[in-house]
Amino acid sequence: MKWQDVPFRKDPRLRSKSLVVDGHDPLCPGSRLPGDVMPSRWLAIAVIVLGCLSATSCVHRPARFADRPIVTDIADDAPIDLPRRIELNWDWYLSDAFLRRSLFDALNPNRPDDAGDINAVDEVPRSSWYQPEGAELALLDPPILQDGPPMLPLTVLHDSPRIRSDGLCVLDARNYRYELRRDDSERPEMRTSAAAIASRLIRAVGLLSPEVHIVFLSEQDFRWPTEDRTLHSSLRALIPPAPANADSIVRMSATRWPVGIDVGVTDPFDARDDDPNDVVPHRNRRTMRALKVLGAWLGISSINPSKTRDVYVGSPGYGHLRHYVVGMEDALGAASVVKSDKKQGLRTDLGGGPGFNFLTLGLWPGSLRPVTQTRWLAIGDFDENVDPADFTTSPPYAPMTHVRAADGYWAAKRIASIPTKTIVQAVRHARIHDPSAEKKLIDVLLQRRHAVVKFWYSQVTPAEMVHIEARKVTLRDEAISRGLIPPTSVQYHGEIVDDSGVVQSRIPRFEPATESFEIQIPRKVAETNDRIVLRLQVEVDGKRAPRVCEMHFRPVAHSLRLLGIQH
Repeated sequence: MKWQDVPFRKDPRLRSKSLVVDGHDPLCPGSRLPGDVMPSRWLAIAVIVLGCLSATSCVHRPARFADRPIVTDIADDAPIDLPRRIELNWDWYLSDAFLRRSLFDALNPNRPDDAGDINAVDEVPRSSWYQPEGAELALLDPPILQDGPPMLPLTVLHDSPRIRSDGLCVLDARNYRYELRRDDSERPEMRTSAAAIASRLIRAVGLLSPEVHIVFLSEQDFRWPTEDRTLHSSLRALIPPAPANADSIVRMSATRWPVGIDVGVTDPFDARDDDPNDVVPHRNRRTMRALKVLGAWLGISSINPSKTRDVYVGSPGYGHLRHYVVGMEDALGAASVVKSDKKQGLRTDLGGGPGFNFLTLGLWPGSLRPVTQTRWLAIGDFDENVDPADFTTSPPYAPMTHVRAADGYWAAKRIASIPTKTIVQAVRHARIHDPSAEKKLIDVLLQRRHAVVKFWYSQVTPAEMVHIEARKVTLRDEAISRGLIPPTSVQYHGEIVDDSGVVQSRIPRFEPATESFEIQIPRKVAETNDRIVLRLQVEVDGKRAPRVCEMHFRPVAHSLRLLGIQH
């Protein structure tokens, strides 16, 4: 109802010059109130302004990639002075991980930074952290090992083990240093097998991990330079006295460590201040964030700074650091075994995240874990059930809490690329005497890999570049390629935008017939733009992926040059 449609009583007290607008008296028939004109006018202006603002705010401005060759190798091996040795202060680390870092992350409104050790096509270049040629060697049949198992005789050393507090340090006949460890009597073959299997699979991904070999030794295989009761007692702890006229043969894991000069643990949060080659904060390194994905696959429940160590390779003043994942005796659920007579009153694996535990003071623990199976004593608390989304460790590990979807996707691609025969070889390398335990481990590893890879592929649009021909771009859906989903359940749609994010052409919804599909860039779009961005989003069974895949191109001479990819 309009104001002028309402009958008014002509009251002289209401007649005021302040109510006369443009010669119209609001109390006279046919006159207009200021509110009947001015508010609507201002409303129209406000709508136009807000419309313009919303239109501009809805435009996603793509990242701008430099028009340079794709980096495939990071030269972080420049000679440096021998860094100081850094060891883990558990009291400080636990208070920092559980309180200060957790509280800061819980209150920080910003999302974690993008990975800082990747190139323009969303891959990790070769570096002192990641060496794909090591993965290629591990994938060979049989794999090529750098040093192999220790050669007898073994000389016992006074040194303390660096990777774990237990064990014995020895030099083999070639003067190569190894750390020897044996299994618990209640779970024979479990920890040694876990170390041998997990270390080989980590190398197959491309990360650095020391060689671990299964050896069978007796007291006669050892030498010591002097009669030292301490060394004798250390050896007796590993090899019990043998019966008369017999040798006591003991199964052990032999870890080739260190391969250089061990300079301590890798800081999980910041870069080293005494290594000029180390310029990316460790919490932002994709190679360290990948431990969340690897941990879920390999059942590593205790990822902490003691699992990553730095080694100085080369003569002092002429060498550089390499960064290793170590201590895999806890993998494959070996650190999570629950015995039937074990009381679970003291819990460190509290339910909920750090923020939840901070608010509840840890008085709301998760449900008790069931007793670990005893059918295969060589296998720990390790089965096909895994939740990649909620996988975490206690205490929280900074790189794992900063994982982005693209980081998980990259790690999943590396895991998916490992041939099944390599997994089989890794398990057989552990020399488990029970064939049924071997088969069980292989089945569990394959099922967990399927679950982990499928989850992380679902967090992005898993499109990869195959090749470019003129203005035709051929892509591959990684999820279809790995057999995780059928092509019939997949639909793609997208758009082509310019460097400012303005849509130049829309791509109608389509279903790829196979893992590979082609997209033709319109000629007009290529000719009228210096840079273009192909934005694709996948739908699987009607559910859109949380993230869009962006591929950046520069049109050049009737063709396209790839500048960068974001997942």
